[in-house]
Amino acid sequence: GSPWQVVLFKRVKDGETVEISLRLVGFPEGIEFLHPERLTITTAKGQILAAEDAFAQESPAANVGQYKMRDILAQLPVTEAIELSLPLDNPRSLSIPIPVLLEWQSLLFSVNV
Repeated sequence: GSPWQVVLFKRVKDGETVEISLRLVGFPEGIEFLHPERLTITTAKGQILAAEDAFAQESPAANVGQYKMRDILAQLPVTEAIELSLPLDNPRSLSIPIPVLLEWQSLLFSVNV
């Protein structure tokens, strides 16, 4: 029922991928991420993955979460949706559809420039 900004991005330094992160921003204000809690990712087959909190020490705002996805991205399916269980003061889940997962996977194979 609430709008979310969900952005997966890659940081490259000297031609090497140094970070792949998933940033989640909840709207409206009043949403509060629990730091340093991990983001739980569940596949349709029941596999559970956990992404480390990149803002464990300090977040730019209460409604912003960022999670380390570099080691997890290759483990995500591309033939079934996943569910993100957000570590919030009032827990919520987001479903990520297959086309978005395919786009995310392309970050693994894109040229680092």
